[in-house]
Amino acid sequence: MGSTEIVASHRKLGLPGGIIIAQSVPEEFAPARDRMEHSLADAINQAQTTGIRGKDVTPFLLDQLRLATDGESLKANRALIVSNARLAGQFATQLGNKNPF
Repeated sequence: MGSTEIVASHRKLGLPGGIIIAQSVPEEFAPARDRMEHSLADAINQAQTTGIRGKDVTPFLLDQLRLATDGESLKANRALIVSNARLAGQFATQLGNKNPF
């Protein structure tokens, strides 16, 4: 059973809550895992030592990752946004064709 069938069944049954569909960064844009993990650990440590909290954490971490990866993480995030939009369009089309509502 594919993702759209699961969502359609969930809705048909009237179950509460939602379903999360996740996908990875497209491989051609994915930064090296070790580099990202090390950069993220450094950024988290820096946020903690400088007292960055709450809503300021995410923008700080993203900027630190961008700097640490020479923009590679930003390119990966942009590629993921495009890929997610494409997936959402495909999902909506498939769900609309199945008329699960």
